[in-house]
Amino acid sequence: MAIRIAFYSAFALLLAAYLGFEVYVIGLERAHFSMHPLETRDFANYWMAARLVADGHPQILFDPVAYLAALREQFGPDYPWHNWSYPPHFLFFCLPLAYLPYQAAWALFLGSTLVFFYAAARAYVRNVIPGPEGRATWTDPLFCMLPLAFVVANIRFAQNGFLTGGLMLFAFAFWRSRPAIAGVFLALLTVKPQLGLLLPLLLLLDRNWTAILSAVATTLALGVASAVAFGGDAWVSYVTVSMPYQTRVLTEFGDGDPYLAMMLSAYTAMRSLGYSGAAPWLAQGVFAIAGLALLATVLTRAGDDATRFASLLLATFLVVPYTFNYDAGALVVACAALAVCAGRQWRRCAQAGLSSGATEARFRALSLVAATPILANLMAIFVAPLGPAILLGALAAVALAAVTPLPAARPASLAAASG
Repeated sequence: MAIRIAFYSAFALLLAAYLGFEVYVIGLERAHFSMHPLETRDFANYWMAARLVADGHPQILFDPVAYLAALREQFGPDYPWHNWSYPPHFLFFCLPLAYLPYQAAWALFLGSTLVFFYAAARAYVRNVIPGPEGRATWTDPLFCMLPLAFVVANIRFAQNGFLTGGLMLFAFAFWRSRPAIAGVFLALLTVKPQLGLLLPLLLLLDRNWTAILSAVATTLALGVASAVAFGGDAWVSYVTVSMPYQTRVLTEFGDGDPYLAMMLSAYTAMRSLGYSGAAPWLAQGVFAIAGLALLATVLTRAGDDATRFASLLLATFLVVPYTFNYDAGALVVACAALAVCAGRQWRRCAQAGLSSGATEARFRALSLVAATPILANLMAIFVAPLGPAILLGALAAVALAAVTPLPAARPASLAAASG
């Protein structure tokens, strides 16, 4: 109990520190820009995209210079740099926003996607951790608290993390029971394709042919529908202009800019430390190879989906160089659910007088992952970019627990919580 109270207190202090820091940053934004601070958020991309499409000018989105000019015409000449980085079918999600004033659209988008994320998290826990264990996880105060860091970060930047996190969680929730529906959610997740980079590996490993066919068919349908709705040139421009420009954003931009501190990869960690050239890519390769090796260990040794899904998400954030703290919704929920299960298992071992160091390590490391959307951001700004190390340590703890047998004399009820 003392450990849990200490954890709650530390987490609350972390949230308070982050909120205090962001209040300070917003104050600076008010002093520097002529527009309201809400208008400098990433949500401006979605609202502006909707307006441009409604006015019949979707091509402007895929021209960085023309798009920034349109933003400055709308919000003012000192509007900060933004660029459009999404494939054309993401515009289907944005279109309803065109018919609302900016701040009303902001509230609608974040509110509706938060409800979607909540429903997805509930479905994930109920379906992936079935029975009494799942019900106990959903109502556990620790599980209810752990995703708060991600929720605060996503609202702060007015991003689409509730939407993409919800799509991933729903896909996992229906992975086995309704694979065709899971495939639809996976196809919708292609609005941010880097987040699903390793999903084909798990689909093939599970021989989930129904989900694969559903995902492919839905993705093709989305591509055709968006080409019809917004013009085939939108896809050509996305491939030939937007994607290369995003590569430049990753590799060339950001020197001295706080946005590098919001990213969770080893590549951006090295860049934020002042390294350039081959060194960041070398670090990214080391973390990616280590992550894939640990993921392979988990997938070949762990039998439960909660462990497999959380490990896949941890490995994804280690492999992909372009990930932000607001992209971590599914990661946080999956790790929080697994942490709560590991914590219960660890306490049962302690009550029975049994040792389970691997389970304790898994509980602590996965709980720490839940704080990374805020913790990694603050540490990158004030100490050092330790986000990738936290993710790798958590995946190592999960792999250790997967290869370490539970104490032989454990109670029979403990088996239900293992994995």
